[in-house]
Amino acid sequence: MYPAFCGTRVAPTEVDLRMRICHVTDFLPELHQIAGGAEYAVRRVVDEQIGMNLDVHVVTATRELPGKRPPGNSVFEMRRLDALAPRLSYAIKSLYLPFDPLAGRGLTRALRAIRPDVVHFHNLHFCTPSIINRAKRMSLPTIMTVYDYWTLCPSFMLLTADGKLCERGHGSHCVDCVGSRRARLLRPLKQALFSLRKPLFEKALASVDRLVALSQASKNLL
Repeated sequence: MYPAFCGTRVAPTEVDLRMRICHVTDFLPELHQIAGGAEYAVRRVVDEQIGMNLDVHVVTATRELPGKRPPGNSVFEMRRLDALAPRLSYAIKSLYLPFDPLAGRGLTRALRAIRPDVVHFHNLHFCTPSIINRAKRMSLPTIMTVYDYWTLCPSFMLLTADGKLCERGHGSHCVDCVGSRRARLLRPLKQALFSLRKPLFEKALASVDRLVALSQASKNLL
């Protein structure tokens, strides 16, 4: 498990020597209303690692569903800008500017409390990939599992408007595919914002030590 980050630690026998893992994800089943295949995959990984007697902690968005026992030894919550303007803030963060300072501050507080050996990032559509840098500032090893092509394409699908595989990835040309029929007067603004998307997302992903693809085909495409 995470062999690239494993090493020998010399410490008194009474100290817990289990690898301490922090999973960071937008949502989780039984804690949030939004839970798809990726979220169930995260929960399965968390449960399996707990079964391996690893020290597992979770950082996720503010809890929505009460009454369920959260997974892991501890669960920390991150507030998000979406609470202030749900549709607008998510659209801007998902399409153009992947920043959420509230989520970033929440993650920093959690990492200081957990002090993990490795931070495993999952879907960050709502909390945004910019929070990855919070772990790097603390010199923590990081992994990110890639569940879809959102980090390369604002439509998630990496397909052109005519259904063909997009070989260019995101950029100013995304204005021809994403929301091309809506708010046409704002096309120049959207084009400028899409041109900013690529360097912003790539900067966030560049700080990850390891990327995990779910299949060989996804790995090749990425």
